[in-house]
Amino acid sequence: MIKTVSASQTVENVVGEQRLQSVSGVILTSVATEDLEAKTVSGDIRVKGNGRPTSTRITSVSGAITLDEVSGEFELSTVNGAIKLQAGQIEEGRFNTTNGEIRINGTSTDDARIEAESINGAIHMTLRGQPNADFDIESFNGGIRNCFGPKPRRTSEYAPGTVLRFSEGDGDGQVRIKTLNGGIEICNK
Repeated sequence: MIKTVSASQTVENVVGEQRLQSVSGVILTSVATEDLEAKTVSGDIRVKGNGRPTSTRITSVSGAITLDEVSGEFELSTVNGAIKLQAGQIEEGRFNTTNGEIRINGTSTDDARIEAESINGAIHMTLRGQPNADFDIESFNGGIRNCFGPKPRRTSEYAPGTVLRFSEGDGDGQVRIKTLNGGIEICNK
């Protein structure tokens, strides 16, 4: 475990579980297959992976979270920072932000469980390949754009809100996306 207050952390060539905490410093690390837990108040967190599955839990109050080539299970949460995940494969993921944007790009396993929620930020999700999931997408005051599958529909004739529910493949996985004031875009490539 590493804890700092006003200092940044750079962790390299570590094999094993990591627990990293900083109040106002940046955290830079890489992961192999071991668990990672990182927390910061006002610093950014950047993680580089090798594409092999791991369990990653990251919390930031006002810093951005950026993960590159990390696979496996994710629990990423910010208040005012953006979340950017360039994943290999997503088995399970929970992504939450209050005022930040969420960008997810990766391949989902056939039985993946993915949940993304934002109050005032947009959510962009690109699932490479053919998704195999039930999709439940809802925005109270933002648009929904779907690059594959059906178009969204309004939830009421008199109030704002759009919803999109459909299945792709066998529907073994689940994708749930919800925003209050942010737009949602979902694509596959």
